[in-house]
Amino acid sequence: MRSVTDIDKLVEEDRIADAENALAKQGYCSKDDAGNPFAPIGPYHHHRPVLVPAAGKGEFSIEIHIQVGNLSWAQVLPEDYVLQRKRPIEFGGRRVRIPSPGDMLVHALIHAASSRDYYLRRFRLRHAIDLNRLWQA
Repeated sequence: MRSVTDIDKLVEEDRIADAENALAKQGYCSKDDAGNPFAPIGPYHHHRPVLVPAAGKGEFSIEIHIQVGNLSWAQVLPEDYVLQRKRPIEFGGRRVRIPSPGDMLVHALIHAASSRDYYLRRFRLRHAIDLNRLWQA
């Protein structure tokens, strides 16, 4: 298993406030340097400010995404397409919806290609593990 530092949650744009408020009730708060917990994002950024758990409230930070990746990848994997194809699974005793295996595979490839390692001609083991697990899904 590879290490995970955050959870990416793709949310319909009109449901962002609901998602942020629900996570705030669970003890998450913004890591925004300006001190504004839910500051607006610029037109070229694909997720809201990172939400971090209060001490003892969770292990992972969460990024609420409005796009799968930055603007240059929007045509490769449009968020509307991903949201229409999500599928339900049981996780932690709850029913959650996740992207299809094919969409997760394309997302993993986007992550690998967007990484500075790609431009330095390095390939991280974490990307290989992601691709292998998604290929088997």
